[in-house]
Amino acid sequence: MKRGICVFLCLLLCCAAMPGFAAPSRDMAEMDVTVDDGLEALLEITARAYLGPRWAAVLDGRLPDPESDSALAWRPWNAVAFVLAMDGEDEMTLEDAKSLIAEIFTDPPRTEAGDPGELLTLKDGRITLNRENLESEFTLLVYPYSATFDGDEAHVKADLYCTPAEDTGRAEDMPEDMVIWLMHMEYDLAYSPQTHFGYTVNECSVSPAYRDGDLTAWYLAENTEYEYSLNIPSSFGLAEEDAMNRAWQTADGSATLTVRIREGGMSLEEAKNAFVKAHPESEIDVQGNDFFYLFEEGCFTLVVASENANWTYTLTMTFPKERQAEYELYAEFIRNSFVVWGLSNG
Repeated sequence: MKRGICVFLCLLLCCAAMPGFAAPSRDMAEMDVTVDDGLEALLEITARAYLGPRWAAVLDGRLPDPESDSALAWRPWNAVAFVLAMDGEDEMTLEDAKSLIAEIFTDPPRTEAGDPGELLTLKDGRITLNRENLESEFTLLVYPYSATFDGDEAHVKADLYCTPAEDTGRAEDMPEDMVIWLMHMEYDLAYSPQTHFGYTVNECSVSPAYRDGDLTAWYLAENTEYEYSLNIPSSFGLAEEDAMNRAWQTADGSATLTVRIREGGMSLEEAKNAFVKAHPESEIDVQGNDFFYLFEEGCFTLVVASENANWTYTLTMTFPKERQAEYELYAEFIRNSFVVWGLSNG
């Protein structure tokens, strides 16, 4: 029997993870504004309009080009289409459609009565939704985790995810096997309380598709000699088998994950002082009873230290800086899965 079971596989962190139950999600960061139903709807409409009707290609690692001429021309019409779909409506007048576009975009794109794309048909001054061209297997959703506000504009950071169309819900309420994390999206919004959604969209951007957004494909790695376990993203393979310095790496070598062991336990304060002395330019982000961690550009570090442990653990993950948001998400999942056998989370 694994020694982790003998000590109840207690997590080293403050909150126990529950794999297989609720889907894990990123912790909320700074939230200067409330993401109410209106703002949440605007974020979802914008994400769907930005990626277009073929957004599900991201599940195969492909990202539709959101800056192509056709994507730019069809974006406002896509927004209209997704509003109709969300409201359970099938058509509206062209003038109402233009008014709706002005409620969504701060500087509404030009909307001449031309080709509105594959989601809509324009005829005799009326817009009709082509429901058969909507994605039917999955629903694209938004998980906002940071929203800063300067009095005039809000900057929102979010993870995009999808669920099966027949089982749509908030990520934190869904089973893990019903959620796939897709990509990172950032929004610049103008505060506009007189409009329907309370904000209008200045601009937005998306990251490359996430490599390891399907958490059901992650795997459990255990080190029985040094008594720890953790979940590893599926794109990482074992690169160094040395039990004291175990390492995993992506096939292209762009990201690595290492767990290094120091003989002997030490207090968390001693470990923190030693780390700060070796890395004076680094600032610790979060500290718990027996761990601390920090995010830096292209790097995540977690240190676990306790006088009640036989060893001190340092987990380091490096990754491309252009994928910072993506790997910060993975880092949260990894740290919540990291179990040191014999350490209590109480």
